[in-house]
Order: sequence, then C-alpha cells, then structure tokens
Amino acid sequence: MKTAILYLAGEKHCPLTIPFTAAEDGTDAINWVLDRPDFLEQAACRYGAERPDLLVLEDGGEARGLAAGLAQRLGGSCLFQVRELWREESGLLARRGAYNSNLQAVYRLRTPAVVTVAGRGAPGTETLENAAGILAAGRGIGGKQNFQRLAACAAVLGAQAGATRPAVMNTWAEMERLIGQSGHQVSPRWMVTVGASGSGPFLAGVRAERLAAVDNDPNAMIFWNADLGIQADAGAFLDALEKELSGT
Repeated sequence: MKTAILYLAGEKHCPLTIPFTAAEDGTDAINWVLDRPDFLEQAACRYGAERPDLLVLEDGGEARGLAAGLAQRLGGSCLFQVRELWREESGLLARRGAYNSNLQAVYRLRTPAVVTVAGRGAPGTETLENAAGILAAGRGIGGKQNFQRLAACAAVLGAQAGATRPAVMNTWAEMERLIGQSGHQVSPRWMVTVGASGSGPFLAGVRAERLAAVDNDPNAMIFWNADLGIQADAGAFLDALEKELSGT
C-alpha cells in the first residue's frame, strides 16, 4: 500500500510509527514536509503527483484540521486517533475508540484515507508513549505519597510511571502522567497497574504486550483484561516491591 507521512514544518517531530498490523505494509512509506502557511494546497499538489492510498499525520489540533480538509478535497475518508490499520479483500480497515472509548470500533476507509496517529516522543527520550515498561496508579493507590513510591520503583526498573484520571484529578499524579482516552495512548512491552479498576476510557489507551493488575477488589474490571491478577492492597504491594528492589 502506497503511504505518505505528512510532517508540518516548524514543529518538532520524530519519525511516526504507522500502526499497521502487518509490518511490511508500512515499509515503503514516503515522507512529505509541508511548509507554512498553505499546508492544504501543498498536500493536495503532492497527492496529485504521487497518489498514495493512505496519508498519515501525527495527531493534534492543526493536523486534524488539515486531515479533514484534505480528505474532503481528495474525496476520500478521514479518521482521527487511529490505533491499528490492516488490509482485507474488502479494503483498508482501521480501529479506534468509540462511545467514549468504552468500545473499540472498526472502520472501513475509503481511499485515499487521511488518518492521524499518536506520536512517539522526541528521538532518544523515553516517554509514556514509547516506554518499554510502565507502572500505573489508579484511585486505589490511596494518595500522593504512594504514587511517589510507585514512581521511584518505576525509575529503579527503568520504566515510566503513569496514572488513571482519578489519580490525576486527586492531584496525586501530574497531568502529564495521564493514561487513557484523554491522555497518553501507551503500548509498552509490560505494564503493571496498581489500584486501577479498569474503566473503559483508561483501557482504551492501553495496548500492553503483557498486563499485570494489582487491586484489592476481586471483581475489578481490570482483572478481566490482565494476563496476571494480584488481589492485594496497594500499600502492601508497594512494601513488597520496594523490599524486592532493594534486595533486603
């Protein structure tokens, strides 16, 4: 599939990772760098010369405006915050959150398709969105001190610390730690949640290869989505984790 990745000049970007299910689908992507102020005109002109089936931008307010305008100009389709792309005999399909991210919806895209995807952070820096490992705190973490303990454990493990919306709204964690529908979309190799019940908006932002969950409620929704579940109080779990990491 012929794919173009659009970068807007004047903004800091790192190379985008296109979320194709089949990795080979993104190997022939071409890069377009568009200059201000006429992003739309330049993109339409480049399309006329190269005619890609898929055009991809890093998600953001300006990029969404360009994506919608470009799709309309080209007579194609547009979709924001795409999590996954793949091809079938019927055409190009995409997955993203729907109904307040309580569901994952699949869309059939008319080509040329213009989509936005999450960025991956600046080269050489680890963020929640490109972290290999994440420890994430929910309401059950119980307070700011316990979140700080969790963040310290994450640092020892070479991981990032994240949080659910209730933990952020209670000011136990900073807004930039927020994971979920209105925060970071994460896809680490491993993730451990501590005191997170597993709400739909939170889980919509999580695509971990391995997910372990710690919660004192045996009926917490998070256990239905976890590879490993531990019924325990957050404080007791942190005590055990700190002891293990300190070697005492």
